[in-house]
Amino acid sequence: MDITWENNTLTTSVHIKTTNYLEYLHYSSFHPYLTKTIIPFSFAVREQRLNSTTSVTYNQRLQEVLVNRGYPLNLVVKQI
Repeated sequence: MDITWENNTLTTSVHIKTTNYLEYLHYSSFHPYLTKTIIPFSFAVREQRLNSTTSVTYNQRLQEVLVNRGYPLNLVVKQI
């Protein structure tokens, strides 16, 4: 988590390391369906819990990364 002091208030955001290659579980992997549906949901919950402001760009980037990993767009949008 990144914590910054801006305009006399603390703001928090999700920290993403530069070495993070966003290689999340591919949708075509042999894992239970529930496991594959909980991944977008858990990332969205993490973002809401750790960010003091809602980040539309984070959700858009998460959506793009998961779709590139084979996740159906409607599943990702529903879970986020």
